[in-house]
Amino acid sequence: MFQSYTVLPTYSLQKHTPFYHPERPNDVVNLDSPAKNVFTDFVNKPPETTRPGASLEQALNQMIVTKVKSLLVIDDDEDVVGLISSKHIHSPEIPKIAQQHDTSAKELSVSTIMTPVDKLKTIDITDLSNARVGHIARLIRDLGVQHLLVIEKNPESSQQIVRGILSASRLSRQLGMPILNDFTSHSLSDMNKLK
Repeated sequence: MFQSYTVLPTYSLQKHTPFYHPERPNDVVNLDSPAKNVFTDFVNKPPETTRPGASLEQALNQMIVTKVKSLLVIDDDEDVVGLISSKHIHSPEIPKIAQQHDTSAKELSVSTIMTPVDKLKTIDITDLSNARVGHIARLIRDLGVQHLLVIEKNPESSQQIVRGILSASRLSRQLGMPILNDFTSHSLSDMNKLK
């Protein structure tokens, strides 16, 4: 079957051989750094995806294996229908939602708890290109979102395309400071003091 293909030569790898790898933007940024330094560009790193019918257990296992904290939820046409994150899956509301659907928490479907497409906040790639990290930090804080999708317009059809994602947790890690307050750890009296 393969006889018509010539055997190509092979070589041994030499000691101390480097490898090609893309340049990584500095992991440590400040508020005046270019916003593109905290942006995951799907052109360079394709997103991890799941389907609406996948179970929470499957989604969580995929996040663990691929070392991501969120998955784009896509339909059979590969259009984005939502986003699910590890925060969704670990929400204290999951047992109650599972009980309402008469199933176990791990068998709940992604579509049950994902953020649907019409609730996802986006920013245009053009605005991102001209922004600083401080602009993104403020936007994420003011919106109170964990993720912000970056979109661009298809020049041929003017249709939106998801170009990438901004993550509050990644941004916090790179800045070395929290962007969002996690009120889940505070008591009710502490939260009332903030009003």
